[in-house]
Amino acid sequence: MKRAITLTVVVSALMYACVIGTTFDPKVRITFVKAFGDAPLGIPCAVFVPVFFSLLMIPFPVMMWHMSLIMISAMRDGVRLGQIGLLIYLVMVGRRHPELRRSQMIVIAGSAWFIGLMFAWIAFAASKGI
Repeated sequence: MKRAITLTVVVSALMYACVIGTTFDPKVRITFVKAFGDAPLGIPCAVFVPVFFSLLMIPFPVMMWHMSLIMISAMRDGVRLGQIGLLIYLVMVGRRHPELRRSQMIVIAGSAWFIGLMFAWIAFAASKGI
């Protein structure tokens, strides 16, 4: 359990720091102003974007917790944790360990959420000509 907590906290904090940290780069801020305007919803863009991104990141620690449980189970089962091995294990873990079926669904849904966000951002930026 301590492993899962540590992994969840460390990976979630690093991911959040990377996502929010990029919003402080002046070159990136110019892009956000092009995308959202100077003051979306009456809030300065420099404040709006980090808050907005923080809200979008809320599911990540939950997904990471469940991914940690699955990764620990995979290590116990002797599965190599390369990307392909872990992906195959993720797809099959519910059959092998029914107690991880909920975790499996949460990780798949969370992954779909973040992939969807990436595609939405690409489509939004393209529509704005950024």
